[in-house]
Amino acid sequence: MQTKPNIKSPEVRSSPKATNISDQDYRKAVEENKRLLSEVNHLKQENTVLREDGVRQRKVGGSADEDAYNPHVVKQQQPQVSGFPPVLYLVLAVFFGIVLGKFVL
Repeated sequence: MQTKPNIKSPEVRSSPKATNISDQDYRKAVEENKRLLSEVNHLKQENTVLREDGVRQRKVGGSADEDAYNPHVVKQQQPQVSGFPPVLYLVLAVFFGIVLGKFVL
Protein backbone atom coordinates (compact mmCIF):
# COMPACT_ATOMS: atom_id res chain seq x y z
CA MET A 1 0.00 0.00 0.00
CA GLN A 2 1.41 3.31 -1.08
CA THR A 3 0.91 6.53 0.78
CA LYS A 4 0.75 9.87 -0.91
CA PRO A 5 3.61 12.21 -0.15
CA ASN A 6 2.69 15.18 1.99
CA ILE A 7 2.96 18.15 -0.36
CA LYS A 8 2.57 21.55 1.22
CA SER A 9 1.66 24.53 -0.88
CA PRO A 10 4.26 27.28 -0.78
CA GLU A 11 3.32 30.33 1.22
CA VAL A 12 2.73 33.46 -0.77
CA ARG A 13 4.28 36.49 0.77
CA SER A 14 4.01 39.96 -0.65
CA SER A 15 7.08 42.05 -0.71
CA PRO A 16 7.20 44.94 1.75
CA LYS A 17 7.95 47.36 -1.09
CA ALA A 18 4.62 46.56 -2.80
CA THR A 19 2.54 47.22 0.33
CA ASN A 20 4.20 50.48 1.29
CA ILE A 21 2.36 53.36 -0.30
CA SER A 22 4.22 56.60 -0.44
CA ASP A 23 2.78 59.45 1.58
CA GLN A 24 2.19 61.49 -1.55
CA ASP A 25 0.21 58.68 -3.24
CA TYR A 26 -1.84 58.26 -0.07
CA ARG A 27 -2.70 61.96 0.01
CA LYS A 28 -3.72 61.86 -3.66
CA ALA A 29 -5.98 58.90 -3.00
CA VAL A 30 -7.58 60.60 0.02
CA GLU A 31 -8.18 63.80 -1.97
CA GLU A 32 -9.72 61.88 -4.86
CA ASN A 33 -11.92 59.97 -2.41
CA LYS A 34 -13.14 63.25 -0.87
CA ARG A 35 -13.79 64.72 -4.30
CA LEU A 36 -15.77 61.68 -5.44
CA LEU A 37 -17.83 61.62 -2.22
CA SER A 38 -18.71 65.30 -2.63
CA GLU A 39 -19.69 64.62 -6.26
CA VAL A 40 -21.93 61.73 -5.15
CA ASN A 41 -23.61 63.96 -2.56
CA HIS A 42 -24.12 66.70 -5.16
CA LEU A 43 -25.70 64.20 -7.59
CA LYS A 44 -27.99 62.85 -4.85
CA GLN A 45 -29.20 66.38 -4.10
CA GLU A 46 -29.73 67.07 -7.80
CA ASN A 47 -31.68 63.81 -8.16
CA THR A 48 -33.92 64.77 -5.23
CA VAL A 49 -34.61 68.19 -6.75
CA LEU A 50 -35.45 66.65 -10.12
CA ARG A 51 -37.83 64.13 -8.53
CA GLU A 52 -39.62 66.87 -6.58
CA ASP A 53 -39.86 68.97 -9.73
CA GLY A 54 -41.34 66.05 -11.67
CA VAL A 55 -43.93 65.39 -8.97
CA ARG A 56 -44.84 69.08 -8.90
CA GLN A 57 -45.25 69.19 -12.69
CA ARG A 58 -47.50 66.10 -12.66
CA LYS A 59 -49.75 67.65 -10.00
CA VAL A 60 -50.05 70.98 -11.86
CA GLY A 61 -50.61 69.29 -15.25
CA GLY A 62 -54.33 68.60 -14.76
CA SER A 63 -56.45 65.50 -15.13
CA ALA A 64 -56.19 65.27 -18.95
CA ASP A 65 -52.40 65.06 -18.90
CA GLU A 66 -52.30 62.94 -15.75
CA ASP A 67 -52.66 59.64 -17.61
CA ALA A 68 -49.77 60.49 -19.92
CA TYR A 69 -47.39 60.97 -16.97
CA ASN A 70 -48.57 58.08 -14.81
CA PRO A 71 -46.86 54.85 -15.92
CA HIS A 72 -49.17 52.74 -13.72
CA VAL A 73 -52.34 53.64 -15.60
CA VAL A 74 -53.20 51.10 -18.27
CA LYS A 75 -55.33 52.45 -21.06
CA GLN A 76 -57.98 50.12 -22.36
CA GLN A 77 -57.74 49.56 -26.07
CA GLN A 78 -60.83 49.25 -28.18
CA PRO A 79 -61.15 45.72 -29.58
CA GLN A 80 -60.75 45.67 -33.32
CA VAL A 81 -63.84 44.36 -35.02
CA SER A 82 -63.05 41.93 -37.78
CA GLY A 83 -65.41 41.07 -40.62
CA PHE A 84 -65.16 37.34 -39.85
CA PRO A 85 -65.35 35.55 -36.51
CA PRO A 86 -62.20 33.70 -35.38
CA VAL A 87 -63.94 30.33 -35.67
CA LEU A 88 -64.28 30.88 -39.42
CA TYR A 89 -60.50 31.35 -39.69
CA LEU A 90 -59.99 28.08 -37.83
CA VAL A 91 -62.36 26.18 -40.11
CA LEU A 92 -60.70 27.62 -43.23
CA ALA A 93 -57.22 26.70 -41.93
CA VAL A 94 -58.32 23.10 -41.26
CA PHE A 95 -59.96 22.89 -44.71
CA PHE A 96 -56.86 24.18 -46.51
CA GLY A 97 -54.70 21.84 -44.46
CA ILE A 98 -56.76 18.82 -45.50
CA VAL A 99 -56.86 19.85 -49.17
CA LEU A 100 -53.15 20.57 -49.36
CA GLY A 101 -52.39 17.38 -47.45
CA LYS A 102 -54.33 15.32 -49.99
CA PHE A 103 -52.48 16.83 -52.93
CA VAL A 104 -49.01 16.61 -51.40
CA LEU A 105 -49.38 13.08 -50.06
